[in-house]
Amino acid sequence: MTFIFQLDSGIPDLNSNNDYEILFGNDGVCYVFWCDDHKISGCLWQST
Repeated sequence: MTFIFQLDSGIPDLNSNNDYEILFGNDGVCYVFWCDDHKISGCLWQST
């Protein structure tokens, strides 16, 4: 599978009028992969 992108915790919450960040997995990271041969995606959650 090919690595496509990652989402880190600390993404700004653009839907609110505050300075909060979107945290998932207790300060985690989501890695997204794609297999072009089989047309399937996968993700890996890593948390601290």
